[in-house]
Amino acid sequence: MPTHENDVAELVAAARTGDPTGLERLITRFQGMATGYAFSRLGDVDRARDAVQESFIDAYLRLDQLRQPAAFGGWLRRIVHKHCDRITRRAQPVTTDSVVAEAVDSAATPERALATANRSAWLKRAIEDLPEHERAVVALHYVAGHSQAEAASFLGLELSAAKKRLFSARQRLKDRSIAMNNPSIDRAHAALPAMPSLAPAIALFINIRSGDHQRVRMLLRQHPELLEGEEHWSDEEALARHYDLAHHATPLVLAAGRGDLHMVELLLELGADPEGRCGCANSETALWAATKQGANDVVERLLRAGACPNARNEHGDTPLHLAAMRGRTALIDLLLGAGSEADRRSFAGRTPLDCARDNHHHDAVERLGGALVEPTAAAPCAPLVTGIKALDLFTPLAEDTIVRITGGAETGLMVLIAELTQSIANRGGAAVWVGWESLPWHQGELDIIARDYGVENAVTVVTGPDAGDARFDAGVSTMDRALSAVRARRNEHELVALFVFQRAGHEATVQAAYPKLLDSATIAFVIDPWREVTTGERQPPKTLGPHNTVICTDRAMADAGCYPAIQPLLSRSAMFPDAQHRTLVEAARCCLAAGGPAAERLRAYLTQPFVVAEPITSMPGEAVALVDTLDGVRRIVAGELNHREADSLRYCGAI
Repeated sequence: MPTHENDVAELVAAARTGDPTGLERLITRFQGMATGYAFSRLGDVDRARDAVQESFIDAYLRLDQLRQPAAFGGWLRRIVHKHCDRITRRAQPVTTDSVVAEAVDSAATPERALATANRSAWLKRAIEDLPEHERAVVALHYVAGHSQAEAASFLGLELSAAKKRLFSARQRLKDRSIAMNNPSIDRAHAALPAMPSLAPAIALFINIRSGDHQRVRMLLRQHPELLEGEEHWSDEEALARHYDLAHHATPLVLAAGRGDLHMVELLLELGADPEGRCGCANSETALWAATKQGANDVVERLLRAGACPNARNEHGDTPLHLAAMRGRTALIDLLLGAGSEADRRSFAGRTPLDCARDNHHHDAVERLGGALVEPTAAAPCAPLVTGIKALDLFTPLAEDTIVRITGGAETGLMVLIAELTQSIANRGGAAVWVGWESLPWHQGELDIIARDYGVENAVTVVTGPDAGDARFDAGVSTMDRALSAVRARRNEHELVALFVFQRAGHEATVQAAYPKLLDSATIAFVIDPWREVTTGERQPPKTLGPHNTVICTDRAMADAGCYPAIQPLLSRSAMFPDAQHRTLVEAARCCLAAGGPAAERLRAYLTQPFVVAEPITSMPGEAVALVDTLDGVRRIVAGELNHREADSLRYCGAI
């Protein structure tokens, strides 16, 4: 913990430039304080570590918002407080005291183990019962072992105030027959597990993302245990920066998913397991991640390293299923040559050939030994009908309009955008994605997302300059390049959609460009996450404002598995094609607001499997014609389907 303000300011300045060494030194200086403070709030070592790791990531991503670099400590404390609150709100009941369990494991004899566990549990309960302002100082000074001056500085207190709080805490503990100068307390402190350094883990994944091979090699030689570790980027920070980051990826899975052959070579050289899996719900291998990205060279290298071509994910799909879903013929050839089984069925009963046929990939069907089939003729539909039931019902789209898309973390926002892009491509159109990127490993992130969801051929990606660029605040260069990309696409496609990933602080710049957007693009989407992502304040739009349509995604619906998680009570549009449609929407909203079985049926019917999410869900994506969507909603609202259970309507197409 530094005591010289200039020293802290220099470290912050170094970290702001993207220098990993500056970040590491900041973390090393402050991690003990942050962990002690988090422990005082959460009372659990493991959860304190999680909060601190997310807090350092949060702080690093928002360093440009710190007005006084020398005040980093107090600023970090507020961030830790926020993440502790988030963890407390999400936490499930804890049945095992991790501190006591680790203390028992470390004891030499059963008798000593029992005594140590009793002391640890007693001390922990006593500290938790202290008032919060005293508990924080006690945790920092006595549990984490920092000096009184360091604890005071971190908490933004005068030294005299910190001493007063420690004195008051000791008096309270003395009343419970636990004095802070009791030798047994020292032994209980010693039994607490050591706090491992967070800096190497965070630095490793940052450097994998930025492609710094030399730094990754050095970190893994110093900390070989991180080779099979997992990243823990929070969904909140991912959405705040307008891209979707993988969670719980190992270094090899992350590098493979980025298509970085040289990084993959390095990790394999250092001993990474070519068949290791990520800790996400889909249980993906590095081979799966590389196949998803269409990284042929990485797939070939992993196969040579011994990666199993028939390894299944959580849904029973293999990389060959995924290559078939995406129509990636070169990868199909590679995987078949390595022993992938074309007749292997997923848990849903589909073969890779079925996947290729479902998505009308003729060349892939031929590679897999099937007969060519003509794609099903698309049903005639009104302009810009997307085939997404909830969107076409509540927020119909039209040409020459501006649509705002907003939503909180973990609501499937990026999946919805990718499916919209896929829908536009299915109509013979194209899209331009433009975003302001500000950190070294962000560059190329939108390209990776486009490949992840299989829409890379339909998308032109434009990203802004680095945050240090003098043009960054004006945003002029970014917008001009985006509009140029749209005009270039218009030479090839009649329908071109522009998706603007609006960065905080650029609302006015983007809105000033609205007339230009509509002069160039057929339709413009402005993606603007709720402020709850960064400030904890839920601020859904109250009016359409300068937009013709507002689409809101909702965390509660996402938590209930209702994707796309479009919230009909907050989403609205001025573009209803006729009075009958508008009347049906009002009836549907009343039905949902009233609750009951009819609302459950309607909510279930508006769920839908997406083409872009097929590798994740293993459910074939399905577009629904507008006439079928409206008919299904009408029948549910009118009570014609009272005999149907809600589950029978979940993730289906037309009724």
